[in-house]
Amino acid sequence: MHAPAADTILVQKQLTNKKYKIRLYPNANHEVLFFSASGPAKDGDGKVYQLYLFDIEGNLIKQANIRNKQTTVLNNLEKGTYVFEVFSDDERIENGQLFVR
Repeated sequence: MHAPAADTILVQKQLTNKKYKIRLYPNANHEVLFFSASGPAKDGDGKVYQLYLFDIEGNLIKQANIRNKQTTVLNNLEKGTYVFEVFSDDERIENGQLFVR
């Protein structure tokens, strides 16, 4: 008996910003996606980052808001291709694609 193949989550960044440390990464079992962010020390801990996850047709699937140096978990992602964008203070600081297979 073979166990069913686990999902695989791949993240491809297209735009990255050197000023911010944005992390999107799966857990070891590829079941959930972690999102964490931190910015320059001068910005303080009050900075908020928004993650938007869209399906390939442009529909908003998930949205997450975190404060500086926090991490959140995105789960129940259907298999497919997604586009993500990360904003801070209405400035897009990262974007790319997310593949759940």
